[in-house]
Amino acid sequence: MLNMLVFSREDYKNLFYENCEYNVMYTADYHTALKHIRKNTTDIAVLDFDIPGASLLCRYAADSGVTVVSLCPDNSMVIKTAFENSTDEYIVKPFTSSQFLHRIKFAVYHKKQLFYTVGDIRVDTSTGAVKKSGETVYLSYMEYRLLLMFLKNKGRVLSHKEIMEKAWGNDSQFLHGNTLTVYIKRLRQKLEDDPNNPKVLKTVRGAGYYMAE
Repeated sequence: MLNMLVFSREDYKNLFYENCEYNVMYTADYHTALKHIRKNTTDIAVLDFDIPGASLLCRYAADSGVTVVSLCPDNSMVIKTAFENSTDEYIVKPFTSSQFLHRIKFAVYHKKQLFYTVGDIRVDTSTGAVKKSGETVYLSYMEYRLLLMFLKNKGRVLSHKEIMEKAWGNDSQFLHGNTLTVYIKRLRQKLEDDPNNPKVLKTVRGAGYYMAE
């Protein structure tokens, strides 16, 4: 079950729990909301833009890979501010619980189509940006291509032959035998906390490599 942080006024509090399919953490306090976002335990952040600090929380949450849904008055300038601070979706107040849940589900689904995450690594396929703990990681074209391949097959062991054929196609037959090993080493140096003891991109001896789930 996903964890949903709600930063909103008391008058909407009960509505967020109604028929809710998520673990809800409600607060109207900016510092409490920020603490939850920084803990990296929040999957969805619902932010009321009638409360001071919502735009800053929106930016923090978006940078952490959290799905952000903004609650906005029927005011084009407020909605514009929400999108300028990287909200994924918005809901115009007032709204019903069914409308709220529908927009939340839509935002979560849409985000999954654009982003891949594993541990503290986040890849935005719309821009090609790769971040680790919020810091940009610079990858070469082939490193990025390999990373996406592993992310799209999380938990599944990919053989050396399969990886080579998918990544390099017909050219794979002309490459040196240790080419893949070199690229795996480079990826680990850029993505792992300890490249010599990988927790994300793992080796299965005699079988291949896989991305941890």
